[in-house]
Amino acid sequence: MQRFNTAASGVILSLVAVGLLAAGCGGEVQGLVDCEAADGVEVVCGFENPEDLAALPGGRWIAVSQMPRMGAEGATSGSLLAWRPEDDRRVVLYPSSRPLAGDPGARFGDPACEGPPAAPDFGPHGIDVVTIPGGPTRIAVVSHGVRDSIEFFDFGFSPDGPVAQWVGCIETPEGVWPNDVVLLPSGEVIVSKMMSGTEGIQGFLDMLRMTLGLDTGFLLTWRPGGEWREIEGTRGVAPNGVAATPDGAEVYFSEWGGERLVQVSRHRSGPPTLRSTPLPHRPDNLSWTADGRLLVAGQVGDVADLLSCSRVKRGACPLAFSVVRVDPSTLATEVILEHPGTATGAASSALALGDDLYIGSFVGDRVGRAPYRP
Repeated sequence: MQRFNTAASGVILSLVAVGLLAAGCGGEVQGLVDCEAADGVEVVCGFENPEDLAALPGGRWIAVSQMPRMGAEGATSGSLLAWRPEDDRRVVLYPSSRPLAGDPGARFGDPACEGPPAAPDFGPHGIDVVTIPGGPTRIAVVSHGVRDSIEFFDFGFSPDGPVAQWVGCIETPEGVWPNDVVLLPSGEVIVSKMMSGTEGIQGFLDMLRMTLGLDTGFLLTWRPGGEWREIEGTRGVAPNGVAATPDGAEVYFSEWGGERLVQVSRHRSGPPTLRSTPLPHRPDNLSWTADGRLLVAGQVGDVADLLSCSRVKRGACPLAFSVVRVDPSTLATEVILEHPGTATGAASSALALGDDLYIGSFVGDRVGRAPYRP
């Protein structure tokens, strides 16, 4: 089957939207266009759908995945950005012609990968940043375009600021539309398959299965020199964000359609052990705090509310959201932010950096900022 040539956040949302819009479900939704604080959240504007956020080395810069706007005509490309909140400096890491200083190092990923994506075909989605012991800091990026893939970049600083150099990729298997990625120091890659990402009847069936609360995806793992393999026991309703401990023994994923967080304890022999905890929202991306807890950002509302974001053509989607902090050892949850979507909305990621909590969105022109208390 033909694969989607799209970088819209959530093929699942686009598919359902087709059905609802065809049935006459409303017109354009008025987005938040004023760049003003509200209900305890400040905003920094001028971004393009900052779907995922990840801390870069040193604690001053944030990697921002800017993906094409869902529902925007002709939008097929995006960018990977480095942002320094203290002075709002922004540097495009890719597509960029600024090379990493020094030896570019060895390629990583699938040797058959043909080369870096052309600028029009780069549609970043979920991202992860890891510093490899004795090696580089590497950024893994889910990208949609001509290929659905995980793109790898080595990150560093030049006299002019942060730079990233493409070092390889892995294409995901046919019928796998990746959402988020974890790159472990060992080189293992873990990806969430939200759904199949195919057009036609299979796409419709994926949409129907999600609506009925049936499995649409799972987690996959790849190791250097190996092939993609499904992680046993991880099938769920629209798996979305993914995170893992550095040794890979504990893997966590947000089940967007099931409104829960799932912990997968992997063992050297035998099947994994699974635990889960319900969440008060539709969970999206995950991030680690400095003290080893998980942050889960998610949208509040039913599917129709979420689909309204596809009809926002300008500004941010005014959809309520919350951020939950999770103790990974007990899965105890704590809501640390609830917001009605008046400053920003449709939150897809939350990142704690110092005394601030940064909030990304899959439909919006801004990053939210609120106080963070450990």
